[in-house]
Amino acid sequence: MFSSTQPVLSITTTDISSLVGVVFEFFANPNESNLSLIKKNIKNLSEINNSVEKLKNWAWQHADLEYAQKQFYKTQEVEKAVETTYNSLGVLMKSNISKPIQDFLQHFEELLKNLQSYRSILENDLKNEEIQKELKTLTNRKLNIA
Repeated sequence: MFSSTQPVLSITTTDISSLVGVVFEFFANPNESNLSLIKKNIKNLSEINNSVEKLKNWAWQHADLEYAQKQFYKTQEVEKAVETTYNSLGVLMKSNISKPIQDFLQHFEELLKNLQSYRSILENDLKNEEIQKELKTLTNRKLNIA
């Protein structure tokens, strides 16, 4: 059963897009208002990173197949969006040495790494279940042969 005590990934690809939009605004028009927005989004990224870190820790401590199945594809989808966006931002902003943009990219990279790690934990739980099924099948075959 999927209990309410199991944490879930609540960030969406839309959230990622809105976080990044501010970077482009700042890049095009580096004024105080946009600087304030980018700082706010850096804070939001820090909070998201903390949440994903907690998800990683929870998933690591609780190998749960149903949980892994429910979270894997959503995590993979968000991770792909973050990775694609990060790579695009990196190319576009490479020449911009503005401290706020560099800070944002650093936090965004941390989010990507945390999501990759979380997805990897979920993937391992799913693979472990497949291995257990294979072992059970092999054991049954061995018993049937004997």
